[in-house]
Amino acid sequence: MKTLITLIIAYSLLLGSSQVILKLGINHLGGLRFRELGDLFPIIWRSLHSFPIMLGIIMMGLSFLVWFYILSMFKLSVAFPLSSMTFIFTVFMAGFFLGEPLTIYNVIGTLIICGGVAMLLYK
Repeated sequence: MKTLITLIIAYSLLLGSSQVILKLGINHLGGLRFRELGDLFPIIWRSLHSFPIMLGIIMMGLSFLVWFYILSMFKLSVAFPLSSMTFIFTVFMAGFFLGEPLTIYNVIGTLIICGGVAMLLYK
């Protein structure tokens, strides 16, 4: 179980960090809006030339490799609910790195998730 928790924490931190970095990259580009299909190619082109966006994509890919390893080693019925720890880490990283407000609703929701994770670990 200790190995599973360690891997889930690594997965959650990688995936949560990738989301924060992607958000930083999108903010730097000024948002990605398109109205018609022809607008899509310039958006993709700009994204491919954005270091934060590419770093976020690479980190997301690494998190999927960790997830595949987790799936090969543990029961999905245990591993998948534990992966909700990603939400916990991401809420706090968004507050710390992006300056997003940590509201009472974020805290309550995160505590509910923590309670669910604790119930899964209790045997």
